[in-house]
Parts: sequence; C-alpha cells; structure tokens
Amino acid sequence: MNLRYVMLSCAFLCLQVTAWPGGPPVDPPGAFVAPDISVELSPDRPEVGLVMAMVVTVSGAEGADCDLLDVPEIDGARLTFRGTPSTQKIEVGIDGRVRSSLTTRWQFELVPERAGELVLPPIRFNCRGTELETAAQRISVASSSLREGLVSLSVRPSVQELWVGQVVEMDVAASIHPDAEKRIPRGGLELSLPWLSGVPGLHPRDIPNPSCRSVFPMPVNGGRAEVPLCQVREVVSGGMRLVLRTRIPMLATEAGLVTLPDSRFSVRLVMESRRERDPFFGGMLNRSSVVPTRVLIADAFAEGAKITVNPTPIEGRPDSFTNAVGRFNLVGSAGPTSLSVGESCNLKLSLRADGQDGTNLDLVEWPAFEEQLEDFRLFGKDESKGPNTRILSFELSPKNAGVTEIPELEFGFFDTSSGTYETRSVGPFPLDVTPGGGGGLTELTVPEEVLNDLESIRTQLPPPQSSRWPAWGPPAGALILLGLIELRRRSRDWKKHNPRKVVRRGARSVLEKSLRDATGPAAVAAAFSRYLAERLDGPAGGLTANEAAGLLPDRALGEELVRVVSGWEAAYLGGATLDLNGVRAEARSLADQLEAVT
Repeated sequence: MNLRYVMLSCAFLCLQVTAWPGGPPVDPPGAFVAPDISVELSPDRPEVGLVMAMVVTVSGAEGADCDLLDVPEIDGARLTFRGTPSTQKIEVGIDGRVRSSLTTRWQFELVPERAGELVLPPIRFNCRGTELETAAQRISVASSSLREGLVSLSVRPSVQELWVGQVVEMDVAASIHPDAEKRIPRGGLELSLPWLSGVPGLHPRDIPNPSCRSVFPMPVNGGRAEVPLCQVREVVSGGMRLVLRTRIPMLATEAGLVTLPDSRFSVRLVMESRRERDPFFGGMLNRSSVVPTRVLIADAFAEGAKITVNPTPIEGRPDSFTNAVGRFNLVGSAGPTSLSVGESCNLKLSLRADGQDGTNLDLVEWPAFEEQLEDFRLFGKDESKGPNTRILSFELSPKNAGVTEIPELEFGFFDTSSGTYETRSVGPFPLDVTPGGGGGLTELTVPEEVLNDLESIRTQLPPPQSSRWPAWGPPAGALILLGLIELRRRSRDWKKHNPRKVVRRGARSVLEKSLRDATGPAAVAAAFSRYLAERLDGPAGGLTANEAAGLLPDRALGEELVRVVSGWEAAYLGGATLDLNGVRAEARSLADQLEAVT
C-alpha cells in the first residue's frame, strides 16, 4: 500500500515537470494582466425616459490604472458619465491565507429616448497603454408610462429675416403641468440649447436679467452654465401651468441661411422612493431621508429655427457708415464757443437707438471723426453709456486763430425698416477764436507742417560763429519761409485734387498707428477693414475680407486674406484669446502682400 502510494506520487511529480519544464509559470514583475470588464444595468424593465444606472466594473489590479477614453454617442439614448471612478480593495482569508482583490467601478446614467431595441456600443478604456472595451449591449425599451403633454418647449426667433450686424432675439418658453410639479426633485430641470455656444452666422450676446418678480436660474447644456428665466403661471393649452421664459439675443455676423440645432427641455420626476434611516444619527435622533428608486424624465423638444441673414449692400453706402444697423439719432453740442489759442472746448456727441428690436448699439463703431478735426489739437477722448445711448466726448484746442468752426460731423447707418442707408449729422459749430497770449510760432496762421519744417531747418543749420547776424541772414530767412509756404500750398492743392491717391499713400501709416494702439483682435480687424477700403478704393466705412478678395487679381492672396481675417473675427466674437503681437504681424504681412499687387 505504501509502495503504491510512493509510485503514484512519483508519477504525478514527473507529469508536473514534463508540463512545466522550468517549473510552474510565474508572471514577471510588472507584466500586464488584462482585467475582467463587466457591465450592469438597473433597474430592469427599461422604458423611454427611465433614468438607468449603468455600472462598468473592472476587476483586477490593472483596473485602478485605467482611463476612460470617451463616452460614446448612442442613437436613441443619452449616456452621461457621473462622477469619478471608485476603487475598492477586498481582503478575504482562505485556508489561513489572506487573498486580496481590487475592483474599479465607473458609473454612467443612461436615459432611453425611443422605444424598441437599443444597442449600447462598447465603452473603451486605456489600461497602462493597452486599450480594452466592454462588450456591446442590447436591451429592449418599452414606451414611456408618462402621459403626454406634461412638459412643453418653444424656441421662436423675433424675426425670420435680418441683416448682418442686426440682433435677433430667441424667445424661449418652457412649461410644466401641475401634475408634474409635485414630483420634481431639487435640480430636476435642465435646458439644452446647443446654439447657445454659437452657430456659423449667429453669435450669442450677454443675456440680460429679466424684469419680473420671480427669476429662476436654469441650468443649460449639461449644467455648465445657467440662464435666468422669468417664472410665471399662465394658461397654456386650456390649463394653468408653470412657465419659464427668457429672450436670448443673437448677433448676425455672416450672410446666409442659418439653421439652429434642436433644443430640449428635460424634467426629472420621482415616481417611486423609499425612506432610509440616517446611518449615523438615525437611531438616536430618528432621522431618515427619502431615496428615489424610480425616476423618469419627461422631455420636450423644439425644432431648430431657420433664419435668413442678408448682407448690407455696397451700393449707396456712405463714407460715414461703419457697421451701424438699425435706426439711430445723433445730437451734439460744443462749448465754450469763445476761446483763445491754447484753450480747449468740449465736443459732445450722443448716439441714440430708436428702440427697435435688432438695433445693435453696443457694437457700433464710431466714424473716424478725428480725421475731420485736423484744425484742432486733441487733448482727450472719452466714451460713456446711458439708457439706450452712447456718448462720445472730445477735448479740442484750435491750432490757430484762423479756426472759425468745428466742422459738420456725419454718422451713417443702414435703416433696417426701409432697407436703405441714411445719415445723421451735427454741426458745424461756430467758434470765436482769438490769438493766445504767449506769442511766437504757435500764433502764426500757417499750417503746422510749415512750423515743423522750420523747426527742422533750425536744428540742421550750423551753430552761429558770432553773436551778430550776417547781413544776408534776415532776407534769406524770409525767402526760405516764403518758399516753404509756397511748397506747402502746392502740396495741399495736389492733395485736394487727388484725394484717392492721398488716401492710398497714407493708408499704411494709418494702419501702423492703429496696430500700435490696438488692444485686441477686434480693433485690428476694424483697422484692417479701413485699410482695405483705402488701399482698394472702397467705401470709407471699410471693406470686408470677402469684398476685398473679389477686387484682388491674385486669387490665392484673396483666399489667404479671407482665412486670416475670418480667424480674427471668429476669435473676438467667440471670446477666444489670440496673441495680439501675432495678430499684428499677420496684419503687416497681409499689407505687404497687398501693396505688392495693388
């Protein structure tokens, strides 16, 4: 008996050695062992709108080192990752030995949106450089047990057609039936407005606080932001309902047909719950809480609106038009009107919108009034805002006693009601200017350029050799002065008869000054628009990149122009940050290329 036992033991050992020549296999230190992945869905009996918990469990030490690659889009359902993964280590004693296991769980929220078979695609993970994924799941979804009409949503634009630069207001109204109100938990409302982050052709503006007694901050687009809504009770579809309403302004930035994506209003309803005792103080203080066990979501959808954006016409565009679209009034005042050279007066301009919907007052650019005030020294410029009004103030000082007035200033705008351009002007404002008391060059009634030339000549002349002037000194000085005045007169005459050439020659210097003074991409884009108009003989209000590209003989340069300028506009309209020095360099490079072909 003992001999037989010894022989069987030897045979068993021989088989082990044969199967594992080097002994039993041992994973080398640091080797990757693929973890097990499983998916669990609850509760059972899925239906449309049911909030389901989807838990992905990764078993094994490698699970703690896995990263979720993405949350897949599901046709017919919404899948949302909730929180951070949780890792649990369990130690169990078996046969006197302690064995440990590690599990990591990722929790998702799944909400079916339509009845029928629902296919859940694999969820991918990266575990220490190795990609793993869950198996695809198939579930059968029943129709919603909620009755229709519990919630509603409408999204309507204030106009179906507007002009570039005009503002359209999106009227958003969501309502809830009284039967659903009592089942809504805290934080149970959500509004999905995908177009709120901007769509090509429309850019959202700041949403004003509504003027109503009760304001409700509504989470939008997954809770990343909130929108203030008026909360009122109104009769909807023959019954009293809770209505949440707001108006969201959108600025038209590009011409064309704009289609907004669909919007969604979701309301969570607690259908079943249970009461649980507080694990810490429940026994002593008899505390308990209500835990939802079955939650359904009632959804309401609003089809995306279609809005036509028309470009403002080039024909008939006045030189004083910048980007004002709507209807405006301009008034002005100046004072004091009696002053001496060296003293200053204040010029105040007030631009007011007439209150029509779509008038975009905040983004209106003022015309280049400084260029029309060449007979004055500008000591200050300030802008302020009032109710539906923008106020621009200049502190001006006449250069000489020959100045008799502040010239007429014009503001052009595109009237959306008539579809035509109109202008408003102020002035001229008469002035009574007397010579200053200091005397000297500042009192000469000659152009400032002549004074600058005289100063240059004075600094370039050799130093005097004696304290006495030579006999020819005064006559020569007088001849030089008369010659400079004549040259300057002829220069002014040439400029007067060749205004476009003057503008083209001076366009680059004006651009350089504007680039130095620019505080952001928006200012660079505006300055470059004026440069394009001056270089390509366009309207004084400026040329868009597309308009300028159509005037260039070099098609590749036109495409480059549109690409770069569109990037600036997209950045400042979308709130993105660009390197200002880089934008300036792009503007100078484009200007160099333009001047080489025009």
